[in-house]
Amino acid sequence: MALTDAFLNVCRAAVDDLNELSAFRTAGALADETRAERRAQWSRLYAADTTGTSAADRLRGAIRATVNGQADTYGAIGSGVVGAMERETAYRTLIGEYVPEVARPTSDANELAALQAAIDEDTLR
Repeated sequence: MALTDAFLNVCRAAVDDLNELSAFRTAGALADETRAERRAQWSRLYAADTTGTSAADRLRGAIRATVNGQADTYGAIGSGVVGAMERETAYRTLIGEYVPEVARPTSDANELAALQAAIDEDTLR
């Protein structure tokens, strides 16, 4: 059975109710738009905490469990290699929507060096 929008929508509804999603969104809230706050936000979302996992990793795990649970409950996805591929496709689709990969913000020193390089390049032209 092919992966359907209906199945993804069932999964989305279940993911929307996850405590891990609420925690991820709370951790992602910006206090202000400064570079320091963006770095702090990235750390809250993607860096391992005292439990050894990040908010993003906990949400990804919860999304995988949700996809597998929904597939098992509703028989929406078959078993075997095709079923595993469809589950993985559903999982990848949902983490792309809920937990996108975000590059770590650069440090002040690296950002200053890049800015200086751009200024130097403009000066040489």
